[in-house]
Order: sequence, then structure tokens, then C-alpha cells
Amino acid sequence: MLKGIYSTKYINLNLGKIINFNNYEGFRLGFGGETNSNFSSIIKLESYVAYGIKDQDFKYTLGSSFRLNKNTNTWIGANYTNDIKEAASLDFIAINTSFSLLNLRNLFLDQFYNYKTYSLHLKHDIRPNLEAEFQLSTGDYNPLFDYQFISSDKNLSEYHLTTAIFGFQFNPKSTYMNSPIGKLTLKNEFPQFTFQVTKSFENVWNGDFNFTQVNFRTTHQIKRLQKATTYIVAEGGIVFGAAPISHLFNATPNASFKNPWAKRIGFSSKNSFETMGYNEFISDRFAAIHIKHELKPFNFGPKFKPQLIFATSAAIGDIDNPTYHNGLAFKSLKNGYLESGLEVKSLFKGFGLGTFFRYGANRNAEWSDNLAVKLNYKIRLGF
Repeated sequence: MLKGIYSTKYINLNLGKIINFNNYEGFRLGFGGETNSNFSSIIKLESYVAYGIKDQDFKYTLGSSFRLNKNTNTWIGANYTNDIKEAASLDFIAINTSFSLLNLRNLFLDQFYNYKTYSLHLKHDIRPNLEAEFQLSTGDYNPLFDYQFISSDKNLSEYHLTTAIFGFQFNPKSTYMNSPIGKLTLKNEFPQFTFQVTKSFENVWNGDFNFTQVNFRTTHQIKRLQKATTYIVAEGGIVFGAAPISHLFNATPNASFKNPWAKRIGFSSKNSFETMGYNEFISDRFAAIHIKHELKPFNFGPKFKPQLIFATSAAIGDIDNPTYHNGLAFKSLKNGYLESGLEVKSLFKGFGLGTFFRYGANRNAEWSDNLAVKLNYKIRLGF
């Protein structure tokens, strides 16, 4: 349950697929999961189906995997997927960030692309704490908003990509154990490193683009005295060659500039810029850092233990040939981006409140456009 999985006798159900919401689909209702070791210790079947109430369209995936080696947790598999994904998001095949359980940032997302892809993948543990994955994929991509890629030799509103992806997850201080039900994490320690290289091939299986994308993420936690904790996330990416919007970077924004101002109040999100507008900045290379310092919860009684959090985030980036991307109005991160904030968690029934302020070279002229007020929610597990 802690990972959003509910296990039945033969199937592990993914609770993150049941209900979600975004501005494109409205309510997204779904059901999915994968078979577990009670079904088979060497064959794994996976599938999900989802339906958007607003766009009135089904999304789904079908796949299977075959275990080659138990000791090295080696699996080979294939799948077909017809779904949508946030445009210009930082993506890792080792980390499934799409419509995860209780990701409240999805509430305001409205710029997606549809992808229909066939994929082959190979997963292998080089060491128990060093996981590798290779994926070969080909398919069609269709931005679900006004967008055209126009260069000297291309004019595309939809496109076909053939890609090879190498992904690595390295958790040097974590410990694991093989069990009859699969690989188990005994200690989830930090730092943790995620690295990925994507190569897109032009004229291979009808591929339209030739580029290389490199993504990285490092996460770290430092436990202080008095039960305080500092969280640090450094991430970024770079694209070599001309890539379409699906493989650029938006730096994970989480702000709206709607009026009246009260409509801008939403929920804070993990590793995002709370004052940055959705797709306000688009980059083909960027780096960002997010730092949060959580103090020990104040003890005002058994039912009132608020927690104070200080947050600071920064980013820098740029983009070559911005005129290739037509239909989007965006800015460059070449002058950097800064924001800081203060959050209080668990004020009432798990809900809290935070304020964030944008400053530096990319601050807005209107003071109120630099301010973000965000709700937050802390799950109480009861143990």
C-alpha cells in the first residue's frame, strides 16, 4: 500500500491508475496492474486501461515480461501503449512518474501529447544497488495542443520516433534481498542517482528526428539533530540535435496565472517550481536544484503537530532554435530562475499551507504574479 500497490492472490493492482484529474482529460478513471509470483515466477503480464471523462477517450497498455535470471533480476519483455504524457517533462524509464498516486500537480496540467508505441525492454541488475534498463521503441507522437515543428527541412504537427534508451538507477547505500516474491528493499538509503540516455534515429523504422537526450537526477537526504531533515534534489538534461516538444524540458512548473487571483491557489508538488507558469519556460538544456529543510513537528497536543518547512529552488537553461517550435509562447531560462518559500504542514486534518515567492532576473513586473499560495496534504498512516 505504501507504494500505491494493492496485492491480490495473482495480481498486484496499481492504485495510482484508479482515479486522477487533469485539465485535458478531466477525471481519468482506470484500472490496471501486473501479475505476481503466485501467477508465475518467470512470466509477468501487465495491463491497464483508463478513460478520460472530458476528452472521452480510452488509453491503455498491454505487455508481458519473461525472467531470464533470478539472481540478477533479469527480465526481457515487450508492450504496446496508447496513452498521453505531459509535454516537455523530465522523464526516466526507471521512475514511473505518470499519474502517480496522489500527485496533485496533475490537477492543472493541460498540455499533453499522445503516443502510440511498440517497445522491447531488457532489465538487469548489474549489482543489487545498480539497476540497468534498455528499451527500444517506435511509434507515433501527436501533441494535443497547437504545435508545429518547423525547420528548414521539416514541417510536422505529428511525428514518428524510433528510440533506444539506456537507463540506470544507482543507490549505493541501499540494501536489497531476493525473495520468492521478487527483489525486496531492506534499507532505502541516500544519495540516489538516476541517469538516462535516449537516442532517436532518423529514417530508421520511419523515424523523423535524429537527436540524443541525456537526463540525470540525484536525490539526497540529510538527517539533522532534533529530528530535522534536509532534502536535496539536483536534476537536469541536455539535448544534442533538434528535438520536438515531447523531448524538451519545462523544468516542472506548478503555477497558474489565472484571474481572479484566488483561482491560482493549488497544491504544492514534489520537485517543482511553485511560482513558474506551466510551459512558461522551455529548454533543450537545463539544470535545477530543489532544497527543503523540514523542522521537527511542533507538539501542541496529540491532534495538533504542525511542521515548518523552508524551501528554495533554482534553475538555469537555454534553448537553441526556439523558432522551430510554433504554437507555443515560451521564454528562455538563460538568466536563471529563483524562488523560495515557507510551508506549514498538518494544520488541520492533514492539510497545510505554504507561500512561495519568485525573485531574481525572471521575476514578474506585478508583485502578485511572483507570489504563490499552495495547499499541501500529509497522509497519516497511523503507525
